Amino acid sequence: MEEKFKCPRCGFEQSPTEDCRKCRVNIPKYIELQKRRRAVPSGEAQRPQGSSPSDGAQVPPTDSGQLPKEGVVTPEPPDISPHKVEGFQAERELSGIGELFERSWKIFKSRIGTLIVLYLLSAVFFIIPVGIFIGIGYLFFMFFSGSKTALIVSGGLVGIIAGIIAASWGYAAFILAVADKSLGIKDSLDKGWQRVEAFIWILSILGFIVMGGFLLFIVPGVIFTVWFAFAQFILAGEDEKGMNALLKSKEYVRGYFWDILLRLFIIWIVSGVIGIVPIIGPILSILFMPFMMIFIYLIYEDLRSIKGDVAYSSSTGEKFKWIGVGTLGYVVVPLIVIAIMGASLVTSLYFLKEMMSSR
Repeated sequence: MEEKFKCPRCGFEQSPTEDCRKCRVNIPKYIELQKRRRAVPSGEAQRPQGSSPSDGAQVPPTDSGQLPKEGVVTPEPPDISPHKVEGFQAERELSGIGELFERSWKIFKSRIGTLIVLYLLSAVFFIIPVGIFIGIGYLFFMFFSGSKTALIVSGGLVGIIAGIIAASWGYAAFILAVADKSLGIKDSLDKGWQRVEAFIWILSILGFIVMGGFLLFIVPGVIFTVWFAFAQFILAGEDEKGMNALLKSKEYVRGYFWDILLRLFIIWIVSGVIGIVPIIGPILSILFMPFMMIFIYLIYEDLRSIKGDVAYSSSTGEKFKWIGVGTLGYVVVPLIVIAIMGASLVTSLYFLKEMMSSR
């Protein structure tokens, strides 16, 4: 008879597997998270309310090897394997800030070489194509008659496009390595190349919407940054692309906005302070970036462990709504500038007319 176990989050009974088929939570990560929260009291495992040893649970023998008498409840030692734990209460809280720093540091120490190399490659991948195509434009000018400026600018534009693609490849490999501790440099680059188009698209719309929010007097930009902070990790780990990843990130954040904002604000402050250290600040910033991305990924991992695979609205109207909100920022600011300039011009003309009239 096939072994069965119950999902520790929703209680759904199923064959042994890592992901619950009902709530889609990753069971080993969920159990690890709850263990850190001391969700299972030492000395006994909690049972769902109203359950009894006869409800499919195994009754352990006593120290003497005898089964306990009927009606006598014998405390069980906690067993946190995904195939045995049942029905404990989940504490719906994120990891504390200190705990996040500690966990991030442990992962960072074990992955520092891989992550820093991949992060640096994303910058190198951008610089090399730009330099190559500008050089090609200059060579065309040397051997063929024509406008030097036009040739170099054309080469630069082509180089920038190639550089963006190459940098997105490196960045995709970097994010995939953050999300999957088993990936080395080569495997990350291979997987990153397979998803480079998806990363270019998601980074483009993410940047467009968030920047549009900041143009709407900063506060919307901060809100959008928190809502969509995990989109790239959702692409890496759940293969949700484009606006779907952004909308799913927003759903993960629902109910935890202020907790996440606090954690992100602290890591941003630390990053800013490191960046302004005299002389070595830029170098420290490069070293700190992988640590910061691990920190943010662990927040996402906590949310996924708590909430499971969340449902979200992915209708065409919902997607265009956020594109429209981002576009609004790019429209409102020019209109405000034009209005201010127009008001200043009208005022100047009025005073000029008064001066001419007085003369």
